[in-house]
Amino acid sequence: MSASALPHWTNYLDAVSVDGLDERLSKHLDQASAILSGIPADRVDYAYAPGKWTVRQLMGHILMSHRIFITRAVCIARGEEKSFPGYDENAYAENWPHQSIGVKELASAYADESRATRNWIRWMTPEERAREGVANNLIVRPEYMIRALIGHEQHHLNVLRERYGVGL
Repeated sequence: MSASALPHWTNYLDAVSVDGLDERLSKHLDQASAILSGIPADRVDYAYAPGKWTVRQLMGHILMSHRIFITRAVCIARGEEKSFPGYDENAYAENWPHQSIGVKELASAYADESRATRNWIRWMTPEERAREGVANNLIVRPEYMIRALIGHEQHHLNVLRERYGVGL
């Protein structure tokens, strides 16, 4: 199955080549950690327009999506045959205690996730990265999930910089 069969991920997947994926992942995780750890506390409750997420909610979305993407990748790599459900990003953003979580704590949690992600990906064989599984009723591979994770997070880091005025 081609990654092009995943229409809502096309932009994320097209932005990240398979070539040099491990190095790209490592650089991305370093960059994302630096950006998230540098967000000033006085900007976390800012939203650039009514009805848009705050910086804190967007940080939470990045963190939650990271965990979901990498969990799917690892489980499929290990041979999971059950289908993973999709998730409603807006419901997730609304149904977590984001107001009680500080920006430094969110940045630290992302750094922790990044360290674990590096190991999980490093431990995957090429055969495991190519193994197929089902997520959100689509056939996916761990390699797609890794590329989508990078592309998705890069998109949101760009949004933080361009629309929220934070980041590098």
